[in-house]
Amino acid sequence: MAKTIRPWPPSTKLAVRRYLHLTNETVHSAERLNARKTDQPYWILLPFWLAERFRGGKKKAYSRRFMDDILWAQYCLFVFIRMQDDLFDRHTKHFSLIYAADGFLLEAHRVFSGYFPKRSPFWRIFSTCIGETIFAVANADDLQSRAKRSNNQLLRCYGRTSAICNVAAVAVGLKAEKMKMISRIKRFSNEMMIAGAIHDDILDMKEDLKRGRFNYAASFFLPPHILETARKVETVKRLRSNLLNGSGLSRLFTEIHKHARRADDAYRPLAVPAATEYISTYRRSMKNMEDIMRLQSADRIFEKDIR
Repeated sequence: MAKTIRPWPPSTKLAVRRYLHLTNETVHSAERLNARKTDQPYWILLPFWLAERFRGGKKKAYSRRFMDDILWAQYCLFVFIRMQDDLFDRHTKHFSLIYAADGFLLEAHRVFSGYFPKRSPFWRIFSTCIGETIFAVANADDLQSRAKRSNNQLLRCYGRTSAICNVAAVAVGLKAEKMKMISRIKRFSNEMMIAGAIHDDILDMKEDLKRGRFNYAASFFLPPHILETARKVETVKRLRSNLLNGSGLSRLFTEIHKHARRADDAYRPLAVPAATEYISTYRRSMKNMEDIMRLQSADRIFEKDIR
């Protein structure tokens, strides 16, 4: 990280460190991360799972340096899209991060360029993944601004935002000449992203409503005419009531588990034990989260009324 941002303007470097809460180097080592981990985002582990699956093939593709580099490049792509999204949502006031986001995108391009020549099919996939995620994020925001919309369409947008998370995995697949497996990786990533987005929507209902956004969880608990016509305070009261009564929360977590199962179905034929373990751990954590939310009052979820 330090090497990447060293030539940037001091104010931009400071903004990046504050934004990422950095006091030292960000994770950038295949030694600290491996396929057996279950406490990391799935997109960090995807390249390791593939490398484990194909390690009997081209061993040069899985050198420590290669894995180290593509992990760093994947992280740069994540930071690029996250910064853009947070700037768009006004979650940060450090507007110089718009240039930092571009800097991370360029850094990812530089790293991957060391392994894939200009004519490699990698670059078509690289640009397609970035474009798909960018416009899926924008489309999801547009859909969330409308109370009357298709929730299935919103979930499809959530899934497509995962495209940028597949780039490092694609790099492993190309090096191993196993691109037929990439379709399963994309399906796995799509379903995991949807499951995670639904969970995030539960936690973000209050903040999203404050911004005039009707996320999937809010529209799951309330019919469109209520979301569209009720005042924000009334909407929150109804959400509180629906969280405390009925089966709404259970049905919402059932949706999360459904997409986690689909992710497992997509990846299981690759026979990577670490991926199966990851899904099992994820589903247990979601069950624990549901139990915790049941014990909490709705006031703990919403904290304060929206005025």
